Amino acid sequence: MAIRTYKVTLDSKNTIAPEPVYLRQGDKTGAVVIDATLMDNGSPVSLSGLTPMFKANTADGQAVIADSTGFSIINASGGEFNYQVPNALSSVPGKIVTAYFSFSDSSGSESTFDVPFIINSAVDITQKQAEDYITIIDGTLDLLHDKMQSLQIDLNTIINNYNTGNFYNKSETDSKDAATLSSAKSYTDNSLKDISSVPETFANLAAIQAKYPNGANGVMVAADNGHKYIWANNVWTDAGVYQSVGIADGSISPSQVKYIGADQVSLNEITDINPIPFQDSSKALSMSFNPVTGYFSATTATTQPNSGICFKAKRKAGSYTIDFRGVNSNMSGQGVYLSDANGNLKMKWGVYFANSSNESQRLQLGSNALDLYGIKVGDTFQIVITIGSSDAGGKTINGYIQLSNNTYPKRDTSLSTEINNINVDLKQNLYRQNAVIDTSMTRWFSDTNYTLNDDESITYWRNGQNNPGPYYLLTQPVITGETIYVCFEAEKITGELTGVEIQLCNNNVFSNPSLGFRLADTVAVRLSNKFEQYIVPIVLDPKWSQQDPSTAGVLISISSSVDQAKVMIRNVTIIHAGSDDIDLGLKTAQSVQAEEAILPELSSGRRKGELLNLDVSESPLPKVHYVSPKRAVSTDNMYLDSLTVNIKTAETVKFAIGSVDQNSLMIKSSDFTLSLPAGTRTIVFKEDIPIPAGSRLFMECHNQGVLYQSDTSTEKILVEDEDHQINTNGYSGYALYESTLMSPFSYRVRGQSVYEMASDAKSSSEANADTNEDLKRSVNILTSPTGKKFAISVGDDGTISTTPMTPNKALFYGNSLTVGFDNYGMAASDYQHGWADLVSQSIKKVNSSFTYQSINGGNWENATTSANRIAELNNTVKPNIDASVDLVVIQLSDNVNTDDKKATFADDAKAIITWFRQQAPKARIVWIASWFNPPLIPEVAEACKERGALLCDIEQYARPQQYKSYVGAIWTDRKGVKHTIDNAGQAAHPGDLGMQMIANSVMNTLGIG
Repeated sequence: MAIRTYKVTLDSKNTIAPEPVYLRQGDKTGAVVIDATLMDNGSPVSLSGLTPMFKANTADGQAVIADSTGFSIINASGGEFNYQVPNALSSVPGKIVTAYFSFSDSSGSESTFDVPFIINSAVDITQKQAEDYITIIDGTLDLLHDKMQSLQIDLNTIINNYNTGNFYNKSETDSKDAATLSSAKSYTDNSLKDISSVPETFANLAAIQAKYPNGANGVMVAADNGHKYIWANNVWTDAGVYQSVGIADGSISPSQVKYIGADQVSLNEITDINPIPFQDSSKALSMSFNPVTGYFSATTATTQPNSGICFKAKRKAGSYTIDFRGVNSNMSGQGVYLSDANGNLKMKWGVYFANSSNESQRLQLGSNALDLYGIKVGDTFQIVITIGSSDAGGKTINGYIQLSNNTYPKRDTSLSTEINNINVDLKQNLYRQNAVIDTSMTRWFSDTNYTLNDDESITYWRNGQNNPGPYYLLTQPVITGETIYVCFEAEKITGELTGVEIQLCNNNVFSNPSLGFRLADTVAVRLSNKFEQYIVPIVLDPKWSQQDPSTAGVLISISSSVDQAKVMIRNVTIIHAGSDDIDLGLKTAQSVQAEEAILPELSSGRRKGELLNLDVSESPLPKVHYVSPKRAVSTDNMYLDSLTVNIKTAETVKFAIGSVDQNSLMIKSSDFTLSLPAGTRTIVFKEDIPIPAGSRLFMECHNQGVLYQSDTSTEKILVEDEDHQINTNGYSGYALYESTLMSPFSYRVRGQSVYEMASDAKSSSEANADTNEDLKRSVNILTSPTGKKFAISVGDDGTISTTPMTPNKALFYGNSLTVGFDNYGMAASDYQHGWADLVSQSIKKVNSSFTYQSINGGNWENATTSANRIAELNNTVKPNIDASVDLVVIQLSDNVNTDDKKATFADDAKAIITWFRQQAPKARIVWIASWFNPPLIPEVAEACKERGALLCDIEQYARPQQYKSYVGAIWTDRKGVKHTIDNAGQAAHPGDLGMQMIANSVMNTLGIG
């Protein structure tokens, strides 16, 4: 019998799919029945002479179902039939998006629109995925029979061994166990009786040797250096610094710490300096270098020495800066290069110290010790100032150089100046919340020595004195201090030392270079003889701020002194974001996709301009009028924020704001027009354009006459065209229908007016002044002579100790954001995308032995008394924590949402920090707050400030929808089984992007991101 029957009308007039058909995993054939009527624009279609067929994929897409046996024709002339859904369709839980009916005769076949199916999970289902339309019960019985046979063999073996005397009886077993335990106890007592757990302290190593010349058990500590010594191989052996030694007043010597500033610990890691001859080894420089101060000077010996100053450097893990300051030179030209340890030049730095006075320059090195701008330079490398002066001898250059890996680099401007700059230019900065991607070459610099290849790569070459290159116009203005990532693949075809120079400039480079065009220092990249992938970050430099950045673009020109030098470049992608909080998830240019991190809030399907290297096909729609995303704005008091459009030809385009009535007709409330160029363009709206709840933004497309079709699934859009006209009950017009074509535009909305946002920005900048002052006072970081970072802490007795910035063992104590689905963050797509594991992955990049444990703190949140909360810590957490834990992350407060839970929360927040510090005295403590309960953040902040913890504030990510999950999202448990998020409570939790933002915030709070 059928337990559910669905009535479905399959009408060509209406392509909007019906409500989903629900099945339970494992439902038998016929448990669900579809009573269907086939119609053509409201008229029945005769089934006479037609062969019906049901076709579908299973929910995981691994199996295909084609069934013609489940049909019963009820009324052939009326188009009515009955279909029993086969059990193979319900073999895998999840949503089925490809399922439809087809009808064939001698002339061919026709099919209906997709009928959606949702397969709910069954309890304890262990059956294999359906491979074809065959029931699997026989296979299950065979497997059960095999296991019973195996069990019988095992039982027979046990019985035979017992009958032949191969088992001890109880008395014999007890006797042998007692003898073994007695022997083990005796051995342990003899081994440990002379070992003392309390170390002895001596003035120095000589005193230890004098008292115990033949050695002794236990640990001996020498007071002069704080090291512990153990007797090993008949000698007293230094085992390193004893862990309980603190930092006494006046005990830090210059050999231990070079320099401690207000907001940094600096260590110059330039190890040596030498002259380098390039062409004529007899021509050299006289030079000097002070490794303590970093001061260097050099004097030329003759005209054109063709040599250079070589600074030898060695770096460890972490980000580095190379700083030149106070450089003075009366020579005509010096360039700066990076080379490997063998002196092979790898990259030219866009800095020249020609006739300079008090010049300062900085180069930022990436955190990967082997990779700089895609060029491998190694741990040990060289910084080279080349000198090719045509002046007579006796010319000089001098200044200071410093290489350091500071966690908190010195600021080039005062803190108050930086705070004042926050609100300098609201027009550019206020609404920049999405990453911007540009991929279109707009023009050529210099002459046109280039060819466009079939694979869309570009080959270009040098001709005479010209260094040509493609120019990529940025579609949104850049902001001072913002990082622009230039991603590309390139190879050198001809010419020694040939490469490319990356320049961020404005349109003056074409129209009037003498007015100034550079927006940042030039970055030069040497190319190899094969295609390699590069990601080059460029920062808009304040020193070029007098230049207009509104027409910014990136020029990639040839860098070579060889005529006809030739390069090939492809997959150029330029990415920038208006906020450091956006994790661009950078990959190589070839693999960058339009991911959630860079899609607008109302994405309306993937746009052609966002799909790099994706094959798409045109779908002509000559009678199309308006298109829009299927999703409407769901909140009142919203305004249009930004709009991104991709069109074939330049035109003036009309946009309308409106809703959809019960007859699928558009009701327009307002409209506006924009003059747009061909290609992709993003517009940020400075004025307030209201877009009410239930409304959408529509774009008129009739002049374009084409949309794009992609094999990649996209969000559905609404389309209005002249082929879908209605005239029903007095309502007439072009009805909107759903389509899987790609929309030519997308848009964002915001919840504040321009005035409100400006006021909030001003208030935020004022609040940040106090916050930054607090941060400056709380910086307690030291750097060891070998570059390791340590955080300083103090106990109740005043003892000062240090903890490594990079932890070894962590405990995470949180609610469903931490231990939701399958003991990881609820709504993450899998455990590797929960914030806890993302933090672990980041730490393991610098400490592969790092481990962590997550514990559910829901009972602590739900407790209503201080005593119950302490009892929960003692019962649940205490068995899992000890002094070896050096990082504790608390993620609580979201469920403290009633008056009785809040009554003692302020005091209990301080008490839990104190409790963790008592259990793990050397641990750094971070408190994440708050996703669902921002009003409690001030109380958490006060507790952290008073008891010595670090606040990780994630409120900014809790509101935007882009950081949340959604109903229908799929998550995978640790066994690989897929599940569907089916309620709003789960969907309100962070999605993968939200989890990544939380993880980034934790790493930034710890100072090890």
